[in-house]
Amino acid sequence: QIVTTIALETTQTFTLTVILDGCSNEDEVTVVVSDELYATASADPESICPNETSTLTVTASGGTGELTYLWEPAEYIDGDNTLQNVTTIELTESQEFTCIVTDESGAYYPATVIVTVKQLPTANAGDDIHVAYNVQATLVAELVEGAEYHWEPVEYIDGDPDQQIVTTIALETTQTFTLT
Repeated sequence: QIVTTIALETTQTFTLTVILDGCSNEDEVTVVVSDELYATASADPESICPNETSTLTVTASGGTGELTYLWEPAEYIDGDNTLQNVTTIELTESQEFTCIVTDESGAYYPATVIVTVKQLPTANAGDDIHVAYNVQATLVAELVEGAEYHWEPVEYIDGDPDQQIVTTIALETTQTFTLT
């Protein structure tokens, strides 16, 4: 006959007594209750620029026996998605990742982490400028609150190239400047 226990929270030993024709015999069975399976997922870094990657890690405790891992969505994982530590592909938009941790008894725990893809700042160096031979030009980047600026090539900038507004040296040839 099959007997089902209540949901156990601790290890419990059960004694079976079988009686037949006035004689009895006993046996014991121990139901070992493992610590509850638990997992957390993390990303390093959690916030990236477009076309960058992040390393995802799941940390698990409890459960019975060896643990297995399955990261989803698999199409955003670079390589094997059944490892404890994985790397994303180059992401272009924010993505939620879930790692399902399963123990030998079939118990599972989903751990979720979000990798946020930041928006690229506007880099607007303005319209082309025409100046006379051997004259300086003033370069003005579009203002982006809280942003840092850098102009290239620095050898043609008169002063600090890391400003929103810069002045070139006197130019004798056409130059292309890059704002980052």
